[in-house]
This record gives sequence, C-alpha cells and structure tokens, in this order.
Amino acid sequence: MSKSAEWSARLSRYDPHESVAAFCRREGVSAAQYYYWRRRAGGRFVELGVSHASLVVEVGGARINVPADFDATHLRAVVDALL
Repeated sequence: MSKSAEWSARLSRYDPHESVAAFCRREGVSAAQYYYWRRRAGGRFVELGVSHASLVVEVGGARINVPADFDATHLRAVVDALL
C-alpha cells in the first residue's frame, strides 16, 4: 500500500469527536505527520461530524461545536475566516 493510500485510510478513521492528540496516539503517528498528510489530502480540509443534537466542524485546526439552532450564514462566515 502506498503512503498516500495508507494515510487516506488513516484519515478516514479520524473521529471529529476526539482530539488530534488522542487520534495520533491511537494510530501511532505524530501530530506533525497528521497535519502534513491532512493538508496533502485536500487543501481546504473541513471535517464534519454529527452528534446527538449538535454539529462538530473541524477546520484549520479549530473545532467548532455548533448547536442545533445555529445560524447557517454565521457558521459559513466563521468557516471562511478559518480557511
């Protein structure tokens, strides 16, 4: 398996509800490697995860917990500012 394919599979296992540090420990890689391959995976990388009554958005190293009654225009402005 190529490094790129290996990291693609690894990044697909990332759970946006866990910290990058916890993910890296579980996968046996450094945070620097994670961020390097995440950048290579797609440039403008945005992860979305849905939990019970909220949305979790991770972009540019920031994690945003969005309540169920969020304002979509405001969220878009925040995400754009982080990219």
